[in-house]
Amino acid sequence: MPGKMDRSLLICAAIDLEGGQWFAGDWERVVASLKLGLAGDIRQGSVPSAGLAMRADAVPGTRSPRNLPLDLRPDESGAYTLFAGQIMERGDLARRLGIEVPESDAALYASACRILGEVCDDAVVGEYAAIRWCPDRREVRLARSPLNAPPLHVWRSGSRLIAASLPRSIFAAGVPMRIDADRVADVALFNLGDGTKSYYRGLARVACGTVQRHTPDGQQEHGFWDLHRLKPVRFADSRDYVAAASEQLDRAVAANLEGIGKPAISLSGGVDSQSVAGSLLAQLPPGGRLRSYTAVPVEDWLPDPDPRMDYDESQSVKRLAKQYPALEPHFVNAGEAAFGQDLDALMLLGSWPSFNEMNMHWVHAIHRRAANDGCDALFTGDFGDAAFSYDGMAAYPTWLRQRRWAHLLKELRASRDPRGFARRAVSLAVWPHVPFTWRRRIDEWRGVHISPFATWCPLDPRNEAVARAVERADDAGHDTGIYQSADAVASQASMIRSALSEGPELMLALRLLHGMPTREPLAFRPLFELCASMPVELFMRDGTSRWLARQVAAMRIPRDVAECERVGVQSADFIGRLRRDGSGMLETIERIAPRSIASHLFDLQRVRSDIEDALDPSGTRPYRWLRYLCNVPRGLALARFVQFAEGRNDG
Repeated sequence: MPGKMDRSLLICAAIDLEGGQWFAGDWERVVASLKLGLAGDIRQGSVPSAGLAMRADAVPGTRSPRNLPLDLRPDESGAYTLFAGQIMERGDLARRLGIEVPESDAALYASACRILGEVCDDAVVGEYAAIRWCPDRREVRLARSPLNAPPLHVWRSGSRLIAASLPRSIFAAGVPMRIDADRVADVALFNLGDGTKSYYRGLARVACGTVQRHTPDGQQEHGFWDLHRLKPVRFADSRDYVAAASEQLDRAVAANLEGIGKPAISLSGGVDSQSVAGSLLAQLPPGGRLRSYTAVPVEDWLPDPDPRMDYDESQSVKRLAKQYPALEPHFVNAGEAAFGQDLDALMLLGSWPSFNEMNMHWVHAIHRRAANDGCDALFTGDFGDAAFSYDGMAAYPTWLRQRRWAHLLKELRASRDPRGFARRAVSLAVWPHVPFTWRRRIDEWRGVHISPFATWCPLDPRNEAVARAVERADDAGHDTGIYQSADAVASQASMIRSALSEGPELMLALRLLHGMPTREPLAFRPLFELCASMPVELFMRDGTSRWLARQVAAMRIPRDVAECERVGVQSADFIGRLRRDGSGMLETIERIAPRSIASHLFDLQRVRSDIEDALDPSGTRPYRWLRYLCNVPRGLALARFVQFAEGRNDG
């Protein structure tokens, strides 16, 4: 590696496992595919039987990114390494390896691979995707870190292989861009269990916490990280758990603060982002400031008040600002943003759809404001639900399974569930043990089952591909009825599936669109693993859900905020946006070609009907909150993505 280089945001390798140069004629187009979006210079070059390229994780300002030579030399094992993302606590890892701290994360990762062998990824704390090519052994090693990892896509045909951060680099090499309707249907049903699947036929992904090896003889894959394999953590006293989680939260924030001069945070009224903010503020240097950005609704578009919901979380943020004078709160409602106005840009940059388009107006607004204000990282608290702030609802069936009768009865009595004790006991402790498919059939027999196609899922159940998707979900044990799991680990794993499956490409596209890096301390592996390994009663205690997170938060933020149990709804004003932008949404449906996969896969007539219901000036049509909030924006976003990909089909 030449001198000190910026961290890489994008990486790409085209490799011939038989020693040829099949990619030579397309290599310039592959390199050019890295140029879109706001990032740093591109470095590219050739090594034996491979073309390698990377783009720096830096914002170039007003000038265009330069195309520079990549002087990449093999390490002592003869391998060339491309590395996207970052290694945290680099000094600790270097000491463990017995080496000086290298100038680049790629060199540090290469040393870990060489010295530690196959267990190297267990020792590396960070968020990364890596490509290692060893021409002497004709072997490619691909790896991704367990949580919040940058994406890594793979195409292979015989001895030809391309691995890249984004699919568009693979398409630039002449690989056809063809939509996989089965994958689109699985995602629309939230069946996200297989992290190797792609939206494109012929492409695959390296799943988080996984290593792939490619040789001329074939491919091998193994997962080095699994929530189900974590060793239980046990302390003598509940205060010890709280102290350990608090210590690891501060460690996570410190690791993510490394190299950051002007941090910002996307701040809500919940315990997750507020706890991160409290730790950040405590670690700022003297005179340091923290800018926060909070989504607030357009007041005229709000539904009727609901005591269980918090539509506007600005008051919680203002209370935190009173406690910390170094906090500079800013509030954005993105009232001027039209539905889906940045969707085409995201699809172009990420080759991937938006998963929660109902919230993207304020996500874009916050990223844009933070970038314009000169911040160099935007902290979030998005990974809390699965570990740090797990709600603990699986505790009741767990105590039943463990036959801890006295504890179960005590907690059932303390529960804030308004139902009578007998119904509460059956619903919270017994019902989760019934298999998902049985629960659905029982509810259908009772006449209380609500089909996902009648509420949140925009697919057309009459389509054969959708029927197959439902069968795959049932075979995989995937719950399409939003039922509570009886197993805490299974429940936690399901909570991070969308973040692991759909989040990486979207976050990378946002980074390229706005130039704003993000940091997620609650995905810091030591903190996440610690919390996920704790007994379930640390999360449900004396009828209080998220008990552990509330205890840690109370050390940092106002107690009334830490104890608040209202649910924050950042898209509460979506019905107003729907009514304002509904005519444009209807035009989007009209523009979807009749022969498009989207026109058959999605029930666009139902989506159209929901939009027309919202636009009905008489107000006599039924009000369907879930369908407005989930069915309409997700259906339109996925349909637009399918048509986008079909319009760019190279095959």
